[in-house]
Amino acid sequence: YSNKILAAVNMKIADCEKQLLKNINLLNNLIDNNLQKNSINISLLTQKLNTLNPDNIFKLGYSVISKNKQAVKSVNQIKENDILKITLVDGSITVNITKLEK
Repeated sequence: YSNKILAAVNMKIADCEKQLLKNINLLNNLIDNNLQKNSINISLLTQKLNTLNPDNIFKLGYSVISKNKQAVKSVNQIKENDILKITLVDGSITVNITKLEK
């Protein structure tokens, strides 16, 4: 009788071990998939950050024009004799407005 109980216990332990291994494999697969998705997301976000990086925008030939440390977005913000700062990829230029065209 004790041999039957021992065999049943051993069989139950073996079944539990098999189930545990299946669960470990499942978890490992889920972790790998999650890591792959996160890696792709990080790559996409890095690309977006590089695209929006002001240094890279300046390298495309764009500049920032400011008046009193405020970005100028319209000619309506400027008048003749204003002093403006133009920031470029490799430095800045200070300019005096002599003529406006709207």
